[in-house]
Amino acid sequence: MRHSTHGLSFLSPHASLPGHVFVSSDAVSWARTHVEHITSYEAAVKLLEDLRVQKLISHASGDGNRPFIVGFHLYHIVNYDPNKEEPKPLKDLQSFENEWLEVEMKPAVAPPATPLFLSDSLPTQCHVPTGPHYRQTHLEIDAQTKSDRVEWAHCRYQSVYRPDHAYELVVQWVAASGAIVNELITGWARKAQSNGLLMIPIPPDPFALPCSIKSEVGRGDPLRGPVFVSLDTESLMGTKSYLFQEFPEETWGQRLVLFQEA
Repeated sequence: MRHSTHGLSFLSPHASLPGHVFVSSDAVSWARTHVEHITSYEAAVKLLEDLRVQKLISHASGDGNRPFIVGFHLYHIVNYDPNKEEPKPLKDLQSFENEWLEVEMKPAVAPPATPLFLSDSLPTQCHVPTGPHYRQTHLEIDAQTKSDRVEWAHCRYQSVYRPDHAYELVVQWVAASGAIVNELITGWARKAQSNGLLMIPIPPDPFALPCSIKSEVGRGDPLRGPVFVSLDTESLMGTKSYLFQEFPEETWGQRLVLFQEA
């Protein structure tokens, strides 16, 4: 893994990082390319988790109990050479999370052959998340140090990214100049576009602005205020008296919700 030619790509040295830090998704790609008999995604993830259990690699914060998570998560190769000095991890998970934004990456999920609202059996309980849906981190809002006063902000971000889902970053600030915030967001938008992504600025609260039929918000921009769109089910019923008449009556309400979500 440390080979100068065929090894992993490591992050540049940083004051809050130990030596030989790498990104977990890069490690999965590297294992599938360079490790014999490791060809599948699942095998690569298992190999790296085994290395973590054996304490050969560890989370860059120094938390040895943190499992191997694929995405933009930072890990490092543990130094067992007492004669070689290397930067040590912080051993402070909270401080690490305040400085580094880590996001898990999950593959796109193929749609089921039969839509859920037409399935014979419906899900009986909601999905239970395995971790927090959002995380918080400090945000260096004046990276170019253009302001003559202290500028600070926070970033609230989704902990999981899926290529078939929208991803949300929320910038929160109290002591920040409008021009500094605008420059930061504009820079993000340019970098996103150069990487094939589209960043759309929207209010974090969809109901923050008033909405009525006569208002500009109601007529023009659904991203700035809620727009009610009625669902006409009568045109889909044909000769039936209810849309899901062929299914048990106690499931009609849930099927309608699933149909609206689809």
